[in-house]
Amino acid sequence: MTVQEILKTNASKITEKYYLAPDIPEKKLNNAVSKIAPDISPNNIVLILDNTVFGSVKEGIVFSGTKMSIKSAFSDRIEIQYVELTNCEYYVKKIEKEKNNGEKKVTKKPCVRILTENRKIEIDNLLHCNYERFADMLNEIIEVADTSEEVSQIISLSEMEETVKTPYMKIIINMAFSDDAVVDPKEYAEIISLITRLEFTPEQRVVLRTYISNVEALEDTGALIGQIDEKCPAGNEKALHVSLVKDIVNIYKMTKEDKAENCKFLMDNKQRLGITDEELDLVEKAIENDLEILNNAKTDKQVEKTLKDLAAKAGAVGIPLAAIYMSGSVIGISAAGITSGLAAMGLGGVLGFSSMFTGIGVAVLLGVSTYHGLKLITGSKEVESQKRREILLNEVIKNTQKTINVLIEDINYISKRLVEEINIGREHSIQIKKLSLALSMLSKAGHVLNGKLDKTENEVHKIRCPKRLNKDRLKKLTSDPTKKPLYKEVLSCYEERSTEDDKNALCLRQDLTPKKSEQLGNIFETIGYFSVGSLTKGTLKNIFKG
Repeated sequence: MTVQEILKTNASKITEKYYLAPDIPEKKLNNAVSKIAPDISPNNIVLILDNTVFGSVKEGIVFSGTKMSIKSAFSDRIEIQYVELTNCEYYVKKIEKEKNNGEKKVTKKPCVRILTENRKIEIDNLLHCNYERFADMLNEIIEVADTSEEVSQIISLSEMEETVKTPYMKIIINMAFSDDAVVDPKEYAEIISLITRLEFTPEQRVVLRTYISNVEALEDTGALIGQIDEKCPAGNEKALHVSLVKDIVNIYKMTKEDKAENCKFLMDNKQRLGITDEELDLVEKAIENDLEILNNAKTDKQVEKTLKDLAAKAGAVGIPLAAIYMSGSVIGISAAGITSGLAAMGLGGVLGFSSMFTGIGVAVLLGVSTYHGLKLITGSKEVESQKRREILLNEVIKNTQKTINVLIEDINYISKRLVEEINIGREHSIQIKKLSLALSMLSKAGHVLNGKLDKTENEVHKIRCPKRLNKDRLKKLTSDPTKKPLYKEVLSCYEERSTEDDKNALCLRQDLTPKKSEQLGNIFETIGYFSVGSLTKGTLKNIFKG
């Protein structure tokens, strides 16, 4: 076993007050580094034992791949390299204390004595600690200390070398070919979206483009999995397998609309990937959750709840949530984008990717937390409640636009080769037919991506429109002669529907085009539907008329 494996296996057996990478909340991680382990990189922290009453993590023990750092109340910080350790002993210390009547009271206190070549360190003040198990864990670490190394806790796939990313993508392509020896437009759209999220170089995209155009040259999937395991950063093997399964299941479900357990390619390689039924079920739930964010007008609270539920399920199965999002989200957001979106919901520490920044999240939090109070009266809280979801959708739009640009490059590349073949007089060759089919498939994939772009933009525009219309308010705000035509225009975008509290509620139509949704959002801004001032003005007019 590695040091990382020993720490992760034993953490829950030692205490309930622990944090395990990569699921360490950002605030806890910052406190642990600044107060306990200033010489350990946050990316390399594997385990934190919290020894504070209220969970501030300003005292305790921090473990990395090569060392541990200890900070107790009213004492100096102690750092110990694992290679220094010679032995660790569990024992019960007897403490004698004289009472007022002269009698002696003996109390027993469990302790761990840590021995190095030139130090003896006693630990006896850990909260809710199984000291015996703690000593056993340290002795296990001593056995492998010579091979200990610092390891970044789950790196996003886009940050890895192309020696890892390329076989990863080839396995995805193998899956797309596996059922009918053809990569159809929907499959290609998902593949090219993933290639874009993983930030391949133009040269490497040519390699993948060549691979996807020749079914006869497909490489063995088992050998490709071996390449991933050999080249990926230490400690990321399992996470990469989970991420790979997620991308396989996504493409399968996109084209077959079926359960993952019916994907023959996945079942054939499930054992090689070391994926359990529980882990597969979690992956499917994650995909469903992502699609709900895209397809349903969820409020920020609903999105936050589902993500927290997903994180809890991941913890129960024993998979870091970051593993599922190593390649980004299946709705087309990169790992950096989904991290930023989660940060905007106060969940920045949930994924815990190394060297990722959440600047977008900071900007969103500043914007979202500004509006409250009177906005509740105007109904604009409904719109504000989706501001964070809007950030996620805008990330989808941005990535889809990038994907379309990459697709255009592919089309230009195939077109150029087609012209070259025709110019040398091979109008009837097999190569010409292959290139023509490829060009047709790319064109259809473009339609799929454009459809996704339109759908996502439509969702963003709808966020600017109330789901339920206040007809009286609309009438007051469009009472001026120049605005009266807008009244009918807005009403045409709503339909009567029965809700829990109103049998004749005016609800936003679901069949609006992106252009119509955008126009509608502009109208609401123009008439000041969500403006406190406009609403007050309209209300006062009626009051003083009486």
